[in-house]
Amino acid sequence: MANEIRDAVEALDAVKALKAVELPEAPGLMLTVDQLANIPPPAWLVEGLLPSAGLTVAFGPPASLKSFLALDVALSVASGCDWQGRETRQGPVLYIAAEGVSGFYPRIQAWLTVRPSTDLRAFRLVPRALNLLDRADRDTLLECAEELEPRLLVVDTLARCMVGANENDTAPMGRVVEALDEVRRRHETASLAVHHTTKDGGWARGSGALAGAADTMLRLKRRDQHLALETEKQKNAAEGEAIRLRFRLAEDSGVLELDEAPSISWKGPTRAMQHVSQVLQTTSGPLTGNAIEKLVRGFRSDTVRDALNQLVAEGCVRRESGPNRSQLHYFVRPYSDPDDG
Repeated sequence: MANEIRDAVEALDAVKALKAVELPEAPGLMLTVDQLANIPPPAWLVEGLLPSAGLTVAFGPPASLKSFLALDVALSVASGCDWQGRETRQGPVLYIAAEGVSGFYPRIQAWLTVRPSTDLRAFRLVPRALNLLDRADRDTLLECAEELEPRLLVVDTLARCMVGANENDTAPMGRVVEALDEVRRRHETASLAVHHTTKDGGWARGSGALAGAADTMLRLKRRDQHLALETEKQKNAAEGEAIRLRFRLAEDSGVLELDEAPSISWKGPTRAMQHVSQVLQTTSGPLTGNAIEKLVRGFRSDTVRDALNQLVAEGCVRRESGPNRSQLHYFVRPYSDPDDG
């Protein structure tokens, strides 16, 4: 018993001695907990959406207005205007228009109709693709960044800036990310990469190295003139609610604005909606509701009516009174897509 008591006392003394030791300040790359506490939280380029000095990927299917979104963000940052009600951190913007420049000036003019007298002198556009896997093009990018010191770099689109490489291969995608990271390290620049989805629309195309390196992943969905911007990944903040937008024609192009009363269900069209839409698209002339019910087989009448009403609410189908005012006629609503990759 005496030996056990002695051992316990010695162990307690050892613990007291250990507590008395003052650890030195963490040298070099190592940080203490107190030092971590003094690191400021991540700053935002666009409040709650795009982090400063981070990589954001905005992806969506073709004609989902990705380029309209990217330009809207870019012009807001360059001018210091709020982006769709969110504060921005003003600064120079470098925009790589890798898919061509023909539509950009009309889009900018349309944007200015909503924000007249806005100063866009901090906006610069590169009118061709820069291959981020090519050393000469990377040097060109670094020279542009050295001159402008951009707060935001937009790559539109990522695929056009890695021509000749396999997007599914981790190595070239990693080199693309490293090229963007080099600009970030030198100038504390945020990057916004515009990217396509896979054929089934399930996720961003190519290697998972892109999503792994990204601070933010934004998915853009579109139904007619309505859009939903969903945050799929937000590294240093909570993922917020989807931002509902709508496209409105303006001048010779169009603008994005907040959708104050969205009526869209973003769960995707039901089978009944798909069948109703197909019937209307393959039939010449308008149809009455009763005619549509007879042509859409395999569904109850109330299911067909619900599908038809939802298509009307989403702007895919137009409903008008026929010659007999007691009958409503339905048409597929024509819509001309703006040029967008």
